[in-house]
Amino acid sequence: DLKAKDFRLFSRSGPLSFQFEARSSDDPVCLIAIVDNSGSIKPGLEQIREALRKLNDARKPVDELGIVIFASHDEISVRAPSTKPLQTDKVDATGNLTALWDAALVGLETAQSCHYSSRYLILLTDGRDNDSRRLKGDNLTRAREIAAQASKQGISICAVGVASKDLEEEPLRLVATGCGYYPAENFDQVASLF
Repeated sequence: DLKAKDFRLFSRSGPLSFQFEARSSDDPVCLIAIVDNSGSIKPGLEQIREALRKLNDARKPVDELGIVIFASHDEISVRAPSTKPLQTDKVDATGNLTALWDAALVGLETAQSCHYSSRYLILLTDGRDNDSRRLKGDNLTRAREIAAQASKQGISICAVGVASKDLEEEPLRLVATGCGYYPAENFDQVASLF
């Protein structure tokens, strides 16, 4: 029940203006899962599917769920947000490379079709990007660009990184805007982090 008048924001130079946005826990949300489908996730395939089933079970009837399944830059598939449950069998660990940042861009584009202002992307990977083509620069630069675009569009990004020899955590920390970065020691932790 807090109102804008209940807050004041200051910096060293004095008071700052801000925009107040009130939300309730029962407000409808649009959530898009961006899921790594490269061969490296095969050991955790069932746990990832369980995490997606958990999203299906936890949603309210009006919540929208979408999914971006990715491997290489030309192996990205999308299911637009809808009130229907996600199909977990579409994640099958058959991809070759990891176009994480291209998939994140597709997720941002897909979120434009959400009907609600509370929009979230959940980014799940166990590896580093090795095949994106749409953004220039290294993985940190790309992560910063995705985060900037998400902030500009009012989209929160939650990142889940599953520990592996190929995982780059710092870009995932950078891209996680408005939600956070959640490291998983193994695939068994993914469903609880979702």
